[in-house]
Amino acid sequence: MKALVIGWTSLRRLMRDRVSGFFIFVLPLLIILLIGSIFGGDELPRMGVVTQASQPLADELVGLLEKLDTAQVERVDSRQALTEQVQRGRLAAGLVIPADYDARLRRGEGLTLEYLARSQTGGFALQSLVEAQVVAQAGQVRAARLAAVTAGIELDAALLVANQVEATLPGVEANIQSQGKDVGDGRFDLGAAQNLISFMFITALAAAAALVQSRKLGVSRRILATPTRTTTVVLGEVLGRFLVVMLQGLFIMVAAGLLFGVKWGNWAASGAIVIMFGLVATGTAVVVGARFDNEEQVGRIGTFAALGLAALGGAMVPLEVFSDGMRRLAHFTPHAWAIDGLSNVVLEGGGISDVVGELVVLAGFAVVLLGVSARVLRSSITG
Repeated sequence: MKALVIGWTSLRRLMRDRVSGFFIFVLPLLIILLIGSIFGGDELPRMGVVTQASQPLADELVGLLEKLDTAQVERVDSRQALTEQVQRGRLAAGLVIPADYDARLRRGEGLTLEYLARSQTGGFALQSLVEAQVVAQAGQVRAARLAAVTAGIELDAALLVANQVEATLPGVEANIQSQGKDVGDGRFDLGAAQNLISFMFITALAAAAALVQSRKLGVSRRILATPTRTTTVVLGEVLGRFLVVMLQGLFIMVAAGLLFGVKWGNWAASGAIVIMFGLVATGTAVVVGARFDNEEQVGRIGTFAALGLAALGGAMVPLEVFSDGMRRLAHFTPHAWAIDGLSNVVLEGGGISDVVGELVVLAGFAVVLLGVSARVLRSSITG
């Protein structure tokens, strides 16, 4: 009972600080809104095309790309302008069609088209579609060349006949069914999951400064002067940090669902991940708060560590864009395991059975960190 009182008192003391309230309740929602608005829109990616000269086959290829319902195609004047727009993110991808495209394609020679893309804008997802159109046109030209040689007619006439015949052939309709939840269904979902993990850890380390202040003011020693065991004080302080972290986690989940339509999937699974990560964050915060004697040190070191782990663990940039080596390194952090688990639940519709591995790893982090934190905190209180 005393541990609950100590924990509740710690929570109330932190909530009285307006700055803390802003970082716990307001800032996470603003970041989710910003990221979802910039990166989570439903607008089709834009692809620029540069044609070096007036060429019928090149124009035909551009027409084929324009018919795709997966990208907006626009012509760009030069390769330099195309490169700049792709680098700045205005275009997701760019295609440069060489000046000798028609001539070499008609002669049946090999040629190379330059494709530019940035992974962050989804440009590489369009590459296979562009390649398919290029290959399809090249196959049609080869067939027309063969027909022209066999029938003794001009290549242009053979191409015209090939186009007419193709128009009369039955098409192939692909019925594509996606399993699980379509990422595009919720523009804020992934950003909300990443920011949930990031801010829970940041808030936990920020709350570690209150633990330092409590020791400096002698609050813990005065409690020990009453008939209260050291274990009760340690448990109460740990509980206070955990309550702060879980209050923010629950608030973000509920508020993101109500304001931005974020669907957290199976609440038992997503809730279990959040609780386990909350324990990990709590253990880390108590270790930091017990090891340092200055609130400013805790603030600087805690903020740097929280941001660094968030970046490394995929809470700022999706793990999918990491290299294989960086992805392996990221999974030395609890952030990566928590985000993997939430992505499985939120984006793929997974349940408890689908995130057992992530929960076990997070539980291992929590047990180690809480064990170390209890020992360090006991030593700092009684030392």
